Amino acid sequence: MIAFRAAASAQNATGGDVVVDKPTGTAEGDILLAITLRPDAGTWTLPSGWAWEDNDVPFVSYPDARAGLAWKRAGASEPSDYTFVRTGLGSADSVAIAAYSGVVGSGNPIEAYSTNSVASTTVTAATITTTSAYAARVALVAASSAITAASSGMTLRFTSSPAVEMVFDVVQEAAGASGTMTFSNDIYSGFWMAWHIALTPATSTDVVFVASTMNSATAATTSCVLNKPTGAAAGDLLIAALNIEVNAPT
Repeated sequence: MIAFRAAASAQNATGGDVVVDKPTGTAEGDILLAITLRPDAGTWTLPSGWAWEDNDVPFVSYPDARAGLAWKRAGASEPSDYTFVRTGLGSADSVAIAAYSGVVGSGNPIEAYSTNSVASTTVTAATITTTSAYAARVALVAASSAITAASSGMTLRFTSSPAVEMVFDVVQEAAGASGTMTFSNDIYSGFWMAWHIALTPATSTDVVFVASTMNSATAATTSCVLNKPTGAAAGDLLIAALNIEVNAPT
């Protein structure tokens, strides 16, 4: 099952490159989703290994401001942070990254997405159609004020600070149309952007070993305590093997 792991964000208040910490607990195979936000003209260059899904999208009521959506599949050895290089004019440039576990292990993990920015204070994520059972639908929102879930059924996972970028998600059990997701109002009409994406869940061939632990008892006991394997996170499958030796009474 796909699960939110963690998120991180950073802002360069005077404009320029933005360095974002790796989300806490990120493990091999996790999918990292990044929102890039620039209020002025210019471009972004992604860190190594990242790919654009949607880039340089203007806010409908403030077209000089642009946002982008990028992703990366975490490898066995990830850096402690990521540098998003900014060229051109800049002020309050920002990036937010969210990490998800349990996502398909090869190819593009985004099976559907929509982008929405309209001249309204009501923030909405346009409908998408998932093609996999138990796909995770993620809404990534950049706005001028903090947005919360309204009738969307999604869970708010992260709100950045000081920039305002939000991450929401929900797992959709059956493949099909999601419908439009409606959130709370922004303070400015049309100065928000909402991506609505579907992440494909992992298959049996995408299983990655994380860690193991063991314990044993040298005397008679009715219980055995096992420590949680290092790095185990929400959505991971834990398998326990028990060996019980029964001695006949003497």
